[in-house]
Amino acid sequence: MLYKISTFVSPVDPIQILKDKNFINYPSAVTLIQKVVSLLNDAIVSKLDVLSGPKLVYHQPPILEEDLKDWSETFKDDACSLLNPPSMLTQELESSGNGAKDEYMPLLRGTHEDVNNVLKYGKDKIFELEKILVCVDRFPQQNAALAQLRAVIPPKELIVTEAVSSLNLYRYPCLAPLRSYPDLISQRMLIAILEGSENPYLHDEDISHIAHHCFRQMENAQKYEKNVEMLVLALKLKVVPHSLQAVVHSASDEKLELTYPFQKFLDEGRSSTAVAQCHLKPGKRPEKVESKAKSIQLNWRNRIYDYETKQVNLRSHNNKLWLSTHEHIHHIPIDDWQRMVDIVRHKKYLDLAKLEEKWPTANQRQLQRKDIHEDKGEVITEVTCERVETKKGSAELKKYVEFNRQFNPGDVVQVQLTSKMQHGIPAPAIQLIKLTPNMVYVWSIGLCPWSASQK
Repeated sequence: MLYKISTFVSPVDPIQILKDKNFINYPSAVTLIQKVVSLLNDAIVSKLDVLSGPKLVYHQPPILEEDLKDWSETFKDDACSLLNPPSMLTQELESSGNGAKDEYMPLLRGTHEDVNNVLKYGKDKIFELEKILVCVDRFPQQNAALAQLRAVIPPKELIVTEAVSSLNLYRYPCLAPLRSYPDLISQRMLIAILEGSENPYLHDEDISHIAHHCFRQMENAQKYEKNVEMLVLALKLKVVPHSLQAVVHSASDEKLELTYPFQKFLDEGRSSTAVAQCHLKPGKRPEKVESKAKSIQLNWRNRIYDYETKQVNLRSHNNKLWLSTHEHIHHIPIDDWQRMVDIVRHKKYLDLAKLEEKWPTANQRQLQRKDIHEDKGEVITEVTCERVETKKGSAELKKYVEFNRQFNPGDVVQVQLTSKMQHGIPAPAIQLIKLTPNMVYVWSIGLCPWSASQK
């Protein structure tokens, strides 16, 4: 069936579509297959209802109240509203924060460029803009919020019950193609219906034992598949390191956890992707940040002394110096962003021309950019050197300076992955973080892994 469906929606060999893991290359074929399989599942579930005896159902345990409260306080109303991309920045965001409204919408650098290209060269602009809006990986705050939410949601369980309709639970259907033990259970029950025989699973104890076994087998299979993909990546990284963008979704005094868009098989909770706090102390122990958001602050003392800022006074050491965190993020005025979301949501084709005129250009975007530390002191945009020899007898006494770098949920950092041995097998590991174009932060090379380094 899947073969025939694929032949209608793609000129590519259908077998290649089914084997290719990068399904994004064939969106029409995949969407149609998912719809047909969903209808097939509903039909099978309705058939299984007429069979007496216990049935398998999915049960989603609730999130612990303290975890949910902690998550909502960390990401606040602005990130929560972003969890539903089609309704971004609606009245919920405008009314949050005691009447205060954020002025800027954080976007990845490439997202703004993609919007510009769609407005200038796109054929079906509404459709292409809509694809940008619904892609969660394009919005760092949303990505961080979803990653942390997935970490606190308990895994689904397979349970056994007879009163499926009264409990309003999601019934386990047969999936196509046949891939797991629960599918085999559903298939046997369906065959019993078609042949007019009795239910092969008449006792709760029997099917409960099978369900428990199936659940464990599914977990083991998923872990094995993820470990295999991580091993393949680690073997590639052993030859050539790989750079990619990562989103900070949890920061504390103990560790810095990252999530990697489009690299779902890199588990955020593994030690290979969680940077221990002992590696994040170039100076003294990070100061405690009085904020509801979980964040950490690194302090460089007497280290860097030549730097560049976006302000005029380059040698004012009275204020604090902050390392810029917005190399990979651009801030778009919320009014402009809301205008685009409204046009896409209500299909206002006539307003597209006005949007093209008012959408901020690259130069305007840089002028409108808002740095989270701009009210605390000067922001360092680049470190030019770490040590400079001064001539003897020079009248000017050049001093080393102190500066800080704060990590918050939703920050985007450029990381480089390499391979290291973990439990006897190669595994992906973070090699460095690129703090500025000329300054990187290394912790897996040499005898001093927590030292700052330069190109």
